[in-house]
Amino acid sequence: MTNQRPVDDVRHSASTERESLLSQLQIALPSLSPARNRIAAAVLSDPGAAGRSTITTLASRADADPATITRFVSALGYDGYQHFRSAVARDAGRDEFAGWARDLSSNISPTDTADTVLNVLARHRVRAIRSTLESLADAAEIERVADRVACAVRVYVYGEWGDGIVARELHLRLIRAGVSSWHLEGDASPGVFAASASVDDVAIAISRTGAERGLRQFFDDMSSKDVPTVVLTGAPESPAGQAADTVIFTGTGVGPNWTDYVAGRESDSLAASLLWVMVMQRRHNMPKLHESS
Repeated sequence: MTNQRPVDDVRHSASTERESLLSQLQIALPSLSPARNRIAAAVLSDPGAAGRSTITTLASRADADPATITRFVSALGYDGYQHFRSAVARDAGRDEFAGWARDLSSNISPTDTADTVLNVLARHRVRAIRSTLESLADAAEIERVADRVACAVRVYVYGEWGDGIVARELHLRLIRAGVSSWHLEGDASPGVFAASASVDDVAIAISRTGAERGLRQFFDDMSSKDVPTVVLTGAPESPAGQAADTVIFTGTGVGPNWTDYVAGRESDSLAASLLWVMVMQRRHNMPKLHESS
């Protein structure tokens, strides 16, 4: 009796919500009888293959009799093995596309031409740049950061993974402006540099999500030395946004996939570029400091 209940649950879902067949099989798996467990496991281990397999092939993979599969399929509420196999194939295809959409975008399909993909990516970037222009229209906050950075003894720029691309460029551009700058990433380096940091320094983080563990440690370490902290981010309400002294929202929020992430990075890069140019302006207008750098 205990083995029958999960099958009833799956049968109910199969008749009313067929798209969840694979997830329902996964939930029922531990409570199925040994033979039915092997059948379900064989389907779940490779749904794509199961959706193409004959009943004999699936029986061989599951070490079960075809008659057992027929009874199992019937208990799930399907009118024969062919209907069950079609449902598995449909679910497998849906899961595959869902994974594609999570990684890239539902606006890009696996069969799109290069021109189509280029246009989608370009539209995302143009939209991101427009959002940045709106968000930074009142640049008072970033101007105050530029004032501090231009006169700082040292500037620590934190950014890792994809954010590290923008962070490294800002770090190198600050050096070009004559500002002593270090690029930090990971969990360990912030603590090392914080040991010699002071209130005359500035700590800047570039972070799309504002949720990295190393970033939180970076702000904790720098704040313990009274170093002013700044974050350029797509998530102003994130842990980093809550921890930083100054939060600069770059205009594009955090999206669900890579296409959104890269578009957001355009916003981060534009905001960081604006900061750097304003620092250059201030350094240019401090001839003595500029000459001694």
